[in-house]
Amino acid sequence: MAFMGTVTRGDVGAPYGRCIDCDCKTRSHVLEPAEYEIHIAEGRMGPAHNRNQSHSEVNDSEVFEMVVGPKVLCHKCWLIKQSKGEGYRCE
Repeated sequence: MAFMGTVTRGDVGAPYGRCIDCDCKTRSHVLEPAEYEIHIAEGRMGPAHNRNQSHSEVNDSEVFEMVVGPKVLCHKCWLIKQSKGEGYRCE
């Protein structure tokens, strides 16, 4: 298997992470998205449908494994930062 580097995913919601200020679990304000490593997995699709087929169809699919969690702020801490003028920019 070849190493493909890490990617971010805009097609899925952010996973839960720990708020960088109060350490509660949240996904309210994503400052930096999670990073994923892509692996290619081989999968079999259903049983053989006729006598001439000796095995099921083999398809490769991408599997994403999170390697770096998201950097997040909960809404309470976000409001405190905004009121102090220390706003963060979300991804």
